[in-house]
Formats: sequence, structure tokens, C-alpha cells
Amino acid sequence: MEENESRHMFLASDTRSELLSDVQKCLKSRNISYDKTSVVKRVRDLYDGDYCIPKGCLPKVTNEVLEEICAELIESNTNRHLKICKATTSKHFGLTFYLERPLTLKSTLVPFWQNRIAESSFCNVGKGKHVLVVSSDWHKRNSGDLENLRSTVLTEHVTYILKEAGYSVEAVRCCQQIKTLPELLDLKIPSIGLTDQISADCKELVKSLAMNNSYCKESHKSFDQRDSDVPCKHVKLEKDSSVCDTGDSVSKPYVVDRETGQHQTKVVLNLQQFVEDKQLLVGKDGYDKNLKFSEFLYGGDMISDTLTESYLLHEAVGKLQKYGAGTIVYVVPDSGYFSQQRVDLSTRAIWPQDHSHKHVYLVHGPVKSRRQTQANLKTAADFIQLRFSQMKAAALMKYGEEVNGPGWQSTISVLTSAGIKFEMLSTVSRSAVKLDLSEGESGTGNDNRTGSFVMYNCARLATLFKHYEDSVRKGQYPPLPDIKDVDFSLLREEDEWSLFFLYIFPYPDLIRETIEELVPTSGGISTKIHTHKICNLLINFSHSLSSYYSRTHILGENRPHLLPLMYARLYFLKIVFKVLSHALSLIGIEPMSQL
Repeated sequence: MEENESRHMFLASDTRSELLSDVQKCLKSRNISYDKTSVVKRVRDLYDGDYCIPKGCLPKVTNEVLEEICAELIESNTNRHLKICKATTSKHFGLTFYLERPLTLKSTLVPFWQNRIAESSFCNVGKGKHVLVVSSDWHKRNSGDLENLRSTVLTEHVTYILKEAGYSVEAVRCCQQIKTLPELLDLKIPSIGLTDQISADCKELVKSLAMNNSYCKESHKSFDQRDSDVPCKHVKLEKDSSVCDTGDSVSKPYVVDRETGQHQTKVVLNLQQFVEDKQLLVGKDGYDKNLKFSEFLYGGDMISDTLTESYLLHEAVGKLQKYGAGTIVYVVPDSGYFSQQRVDLSTRAIWPQDHSHKHVYLVHGPVKSRRQTQANLKTAADFIQLRFSQMKAAALMKYGEEVNGPGWQSTISVLTSAGIKFEMLSTVSRSAVKLDLSEGESGTGNDNRTGSFVMYNCARLATLFKHYEDSVRKGQYPPLPDIKDVDFSLLREEDEWSLFFLYIFPYPDLIRETIEELVPTSGGISTKIHTHKICNLLINFSHSLSSYYSRTHILGENRPHLLPLMYARLYFLKIVFKVLSHALSLIGIEPMSQL
């Protein structure tokens, strides 16, 4: 194989596309319809084939014709980098294809080791494009502190995924007050919080809105709208000063503060007109049709929440101004979706010249208790402390009194952080996360076990590599040869092929599929980022790896005829570790280096 070819990263999707194209050519040459033909990757029993075309895709093709196509495909694959060595027909599948394993292993594992894992066209998708990922803790008054924790973990994950795609990414949290994130989770997302200066700026801003902004008036009636005397219709999240009360007349130009008795002037922002002027999509995939008006009050010490949030968002969006136009991704709980849209539109209407960016939303479901529990968890900090104490109890049960000192404290903290991130990310973002919040032994590790299990498998591999390197220094083993000199055809175990074909080979494609569509081409506002994919890959990969590692002897005797297989397996597991480490980095976790 030529040097430039050996460094090329082959994608599983390209192999499948080429195979599908070859099949369609064979069918077309025989005047057989191929519109519904698809090549499917098998996920079990790979000794019976790697790819297949279901029988239903070829309902009118006889077995004789299928056998002819099989022979033709084998012949046409001679110039492929990844060859099909066998093609058969069967009762359940129209066609079944077998990759030539030695060539596929060599052509894939060498580039994985030499290059960046995600080396593909995907890495240039976001080149020259800029993204701001925004989350807010203002919504926790509706959704709760644990959902705010989920928003923050999702924000971090989305940031890493977009950076891997080549985007220039900034992340920020808009807070009621500037505060640090839980140290245990090591979440590095800067915050913008409400300060006395921002409060003063908001008061001055609201006084000038009616005079300087075409979308602002001192009452709804001033808009001369057909329904200006009708109470503002909206999805009622809670009763606050940022939306019109359903029982109040929307044409009142002022209100009276019930506590101080001071008159407060009401300034109304016409969101409906702004949406129409900007031709924004409204309805199922767009902005809520009930977003018509947004109220701001001034007078006394009162500042509307919507105005404050809009001001903070405007400050955050300032991070994109130096780049020009970009994309803003809002990470928001479902219960805060409506209010975040109102803040978004209010911000753009108040400062139209500064907000030419595209706006999309990643909406996530609630965080609930899996079953009734006596646990009194009021905050995210309480939840984190519960998980930490459960992880420590599990360590004490396994290792006894050895579990003490700063080293163990650090290890337990890392495992707790990993476990919590896995809990928040392993569920499809739109679905609810259901936690086991029971205390004591019955709840120990029930939810937290997946993260620690992945970390444990990484630590097993790191320990294996360290043991080998120590043995090399002692002269018990020769050092590893160059990977180009390794004979990967010796990896003949079905477990080895399954680990490769199901997790390593398709990994670059999985990263690419995680961001299906950042900005919908339909004009909608729901971004398609599948935040559960990386986490679930890690879980499934670790289970398969654990089974393989438990059954397979890696470091054999130092005999010349045994060394080539040991080299192949060591490089294979080093690449497995590289994939696991890369996937963990996309959810903000460093793999453990020892047990």
C-alpha cells in the first residue's frame, strides 16, 4: 500500500455508499428497479456477513440473477481500497456481503493511529463559521435546579461537538447572579450575571424604548391592532411582570406597585409585528404563535425579568460581534422554551442592528425521580453530594479502609463527575431524564454505574499499557514495532472484528451524524444535534470491550512466534483506548490512567 493511501481515513459510510452504487449499477444493467434498494450494516452475528440488502428490497429478483450479481460485485471490487471478499444470497437477505478483514483492518487502523480520529470532511463543516451556545438559569424558577444542571452539561457537550466539527465556538450562561458552577463537575463555562450596573442600564433603556424603537409603545392600544383591547394570549408559565396577566386589560399604560403604591409605566414590545417583518417561521417548527407582546415596566425599583434577560443575552451575543454573523444555539428546558423565545425576540427587536445572527434551539426534557423517594434534594449541589457519597460507599465496600486520602478523594470525584454526565447525556435530549434519588445501599450506583464502568475499562487498558512498558524497560519484552510493520491479519477472533466493525470503523461517521443539521434548511428553529449518541456509544463499546478483555490473553510469552499476535492486539487496544478517550473528551471527561 502506498504511503499516501495508508494515511487516508476510510469512512464506513463511504464503503456502504460505494457498495450500494455497485449494486444499483448491476440492477440497472438488468432493467431491474433499484429505487428502494438499501445496504444495511449488520450489528450481530458478523460471521454471517457485514452488510446486507434485505429481501424486501429485491422482491422480484430471482436467485439465479442474485448469484450473477454476487459474482459481478466480487469482480468489480478489485480496485476498491476496502474490498468485498464474498457475496452470497440467503433465505432472509437478498444479498449478504463480507468485507476482506485483513485489508479493512490495515487500511483503517493505521490511519486511526497516525491521524486525528475524526479526520474527514466533517472536520471542515464549520470552518470559518462561528457559534454562541447559550444556557440560562433564569428558567429554573419554572423547571428546577436539576434541569438547569442538565442544561449546563448539554451546553458543554454541544460546545465540544461543534468545535470538533471545526466551528469557532463560545459558550456562556446567563445567570440571575454570577456564581461558580459545581467544582466537582469541572464545567468550564463563563457566566454573565445581573449586577447593579446592568440594573441601572436596564432602567435607562426602558425609558427610551417607546421613543426610539418602532416596535415599542407605552400601551398595546397604541399599536392600533385589531385585537389591541383583548387580553394578551400566551402560554402561561407563571405570573410575573414580564408577561401580561390574562385578566388585565392590555391597554393600560401604567400599573401600580402593590407594595410601594408607586406608579410604574408600562412599555409594550410588539413581538408579533417583529416576527412578521422578519418573516420568521411560526408554528410547529418555528416560534410560538402566542408570542404577541412583551411588557417592560419602569418606575420605582421594578425591572421586568424579560428585559433583564434580554439585556444579559445582548451582552452575551456581543461575543459574536467581532466575527460578524454567526449562529446562536439556545440550550433550554422544555418548560422554559416559550419564555426563552420571548427573550430571544425581545432582544432582537430592541437591538435589531446587532442581531443578524441565526437563532436555533436545543430543547431538552425535564429531570424527574424514577420512583418515590424520601431524599430531600432541593438543589443540584444536593444531588451531586448524594452521588459522591454513594460512589464513596461503593468504593469502601470494594476496597475497605484503603479508601482515604487526597488520591482517593480525587478518584471518587472524577468517577462521580463522569457518572452524573452520563446520567444527563445518555437520554435523548427531548426525553425526560429519570434519576434514582434514593439514598443508602439500595440506591448506590444504580444510575451512576455506567459512567464509572466506562472509566474502569479505560483504566484497565491504561494499566495494561503501563505494565507492558515496564516490562520492556526490564527487558522482558521487545518494544513495539512501527504500526506499518504489524500484521493485523492475526486478529482473527470474532470479538476483535465486532469491536472494530461496530465501534472503531464507524466512529468518524458517528461524530458527523451527531450534528445532523445545526441550522434547519426549512427555516425552523429546532437544531438537530443528537446529544445522546456519543454517550451511548461509550456504554455499548465498554460492555463489548469488557467481554473481550476478560476472555482474551493480551501479553503472552516472549517467544518469536507469539510476539506478532501480541503486537497486533496491543496496537488494536491502543486504538480502542484512543477512540474511548476521544469520545470522553467530547463530554468533558478525562479518562483514568489507573485503577
